Amino acid sequence: MTLEFTAPELQTNEALKGFASNDDLAKAYLDLNTKVSTSDISLIPEDIRRDPNISKYKNLIELSRGVVEANKLIGTIKRPPAKPEDYKFLPPDGLHASLKPGEKFNTYFAQMAYKRGLDSETAAELYKDMLGYLSTEFANNDKAEEEKFKLNDTKLHEEWGDKYDEKFNSVKNLLMKIGGQELVDMLGLDKKFGNVPLAVGKFAKVAELLSEDSLKNLGQSELTPHETNMAKLFEQYSEAVRTNDKKHPLMNENDIKHGEAVAMWTKLNTWKASNPG
Repeated sequence: MTLEFTAPELQTNEALKGFASNDDLAKAYLDLNTKVSTSDISLIPEDIRRDPNISKYKNLIELSRGVVEANKLIGTIKRPPAKPEDYKFLPPDGLHASLKPGEKFNTYFAQMAYKRGLDSETAAELYKDMLGYLSTEFANNDKAEEEKFKLNDTKLHEEWGDKYDEKFNSVKNLLMKIGGQELVDMLGLDKKFGNVPLAVGKFAKVAELLSEDSLKNLGQSELTPHETNMAKLFEQYSEAVRTNDKKHPLMNENDIKHGEAVAMWTKLNTWKASNPG
């Protein structure tokens, strides 16, 4: 049986030529109508249905809802700027004076943020959080050093009593002779011993052992080739005093070689007094 249509466009439509009867056409229509009315997922081509992102949906309604939700989610995704130079960073308020991020650091941070796909807002917040943390750590270290200084300086005042100013001036005079204003500034003597009251206490003992003539002669002679070893030792001991190095016997009263180191330091300073340079 051949299907007959009155409308010319139906008579030549290729999609209808495959039906042998009106019943076949009607069945196909009913099947399609059922799938459409139920949003059957089989309406989508099979190769697409097999995709894991599509196969989880039971029908086209669920698929449509999924597409809508996905588009909403995509709209909330923040992306990095077009180039690293587009990042804008501001340090947190009250930043420690020792922390001064310059252009070089900001450029490096921007490149790292861009490499990791950070959006501008997230990168700016991370920048502030990082500097804020470091600033707090610096402040805590300052506080700890200040407390340590107060404790040691108090001990020095208790030990020296009313001779504090006299001993202070003798130490400053000694160090001015040895290293000039640079050494005085390094140890913070113009700030009442800065942060090295214990080291200065050691210098006071040395100053007491040196004669007035020895102090006057500091800085007036040069080293001879035979005194190279003494010069190196003096540098080592001076560095230990400057940094308050507790690993060095001179700066550690509990070290079994502390007495020997004090004697050597005295000897070195006596040598230095006669051989300044």
